[in-house]
Amino acid sequence: MSGSGRWFLYATFRDEQNRRAETWIPVEQGVNRDVRVSRPVYLPPTLTYGAGRSAATVVLYGLATAVLVAVSRLGRPRRPA
Repeated sequence: MSGSGRWFLYATFRDEQNRRAETWIPVEQGVNRDVRVSRPVYLPPTLTYGAGRSAATVVLYGLATAVLVAVSRLGRPRRPA
């Protein structure tokens, strides 16, 4: 491991409502002292999944299947009648 460059420590925290917060803390290698720095804490958005997302996924897979079927039919040689 090289000592050059920037080093960061990734930290996550939870509050009383079990919401997650995260931050990156810069680390100086080879420094034996306490460093006190204020860092911003990022609150990532909460993920919500509902029926709308599930329906959109089904529609997307249906369209992809329709395109694959259409492409496969175009690639077949036509038989004379």
